Amino acid sequence: MSHSLPPKPKLSHQPWFGYSKHDRPRDVALPVCPSPRCRRAKVCLAATDNLYCLRTHHTPEEIKALEAASDLHKALDKVPELIDPMDAEERTERMISIVKIRKGWENDMKARWRAGGFDARYGKYRACGVWLVPPEKTYHEER
Repeated sequence: MSHSLPPKPKLSHQPWFGYSKHDRPRDVALPVCPSPRCRRAKVCLAATDNLYCLRTHHTPEEIKALEAASDLHKALDKVPELIDPMDAEERTERMISIVKIRKGWENDMKARWRAGGFDARYGKYRACGVWLVPPEKTYHEER
């Protein structure tokens, strides 16, 4: 039987991306875990990445749908598709457009953090970054 070490805190300069790509908490936790395995065992067994309880965090499928509706992805969707995939200049222009959109979005998020817009979530802005801690994985049901 192998025991894996618990995940360690990590330093992040972009805390809005979360601890990992599946760190997307629900605004309101579900009253019961959607996993029948967890409900039967009364233990969190179906956690995404062995970190994110399905009751408190969105599933990877839900995350994709939420991201598709985000302003960033809407802007990225407006970048024209390649007409000729073999045209290096066209591919370069498309990549530059995507990088500009992503960099602009990142700069906007950092500006919001500096202005205090994320103080409640990540604390005061610090150029050195913020330590992110993985969520505690516990089983809980509301009655």
